[in-house]
Amino acid sequence: MKFYFCLFLFLFGSAYSALAQEQRFEGSVILGLNAAQINGDDLYGYDKLGLRAGLNVAARLGKKSTLGLGILYSQRGSSSTLTPDNSLPRRLVHLNYVEMPVLFSFSDWYEDDGDFYHLAFRGGLSYSRLINSRVEFFPPFDTEQKNFAKNDLSFSLGVTYYINPHWGFSAFYTRSIFLLYNRDKHLNENGAPVYASSMLGFFLSFQTEYRF
Repeated sequence: MKFYFCLFLFLFGSAYSALAQEQRFEGSVILGLNAAQINGDDLYGYDKLGLRAGLNVAARLGKKSTLGLGILYSQRGSSSTLTPDNSLPRRLVHLNYVEMPVLFSFSDWYEDDGDFYHLAFRGGLSYSRLINSRVEFFPPFDTEQKNFAKNDLSFSLGVTYYINPHWGFSAFYTRSIFLLYNRDKHLNENGAPVYASSMLGFFLSFQTEYRF
C-alpha cells in the first residue's frame, strides 16, 4: 500500500506542477460511498455500504477527452440483515482495497460561463489490492477469508455531472473480471468445495469530486 501511495503522490505532484505550466493536467480529490454486493454468497441487494476516497490525476488528450489515474481507499463486501430462510443473524463480509482506476473520459454540454463541460462519460479498468478482510456470522465462509483473491481487476462505467469548473458528482458501476473466491481451488479433506459457490464482486459508487 505504501508503494502505491508514494508512486501516486509522485505522479500527482508531477502532474500538478505541469498543470501550473501547461494546463495539460488536472488533479482532483474524491470522496464518496460504495454500495456493494457479491454474486454467489446467497445475499441480496447492494446493502454493504463503505467509504470511497482518494486522489485522481488526468491528462488532457483533446478538447473533450482525458485519461485519468486514481488511487482510492475502497470498502466493499456484502451484507444482509437475515439469511434467506431467516434462520441466522446478520451476515457481513468486509473487504478493504487500495484501488487504482484508469479511466477514459469524454465530455459534453459545454458551458460558456465558466468555460467547462457539465457532463463527463467515463469508462475503463481498475486494479485493486485487498489490504484486509473480515467475515462475521457467515459459516463456513468465515474460515475461508484467507483464500480471498488478493488482486482484483474490474471494469468500470460511469458519468459525472459538474455544476461548475471545480465541483462534480458521479455515479459508477464497477464489476470484477476475475473471481473473488474460486470454489474449485479450495477443497476439504473429502475433495469437495468448502463453500458451494464461487464469488464475484461488484458495486455502485456515488462520489463528490473537487477538481483543481
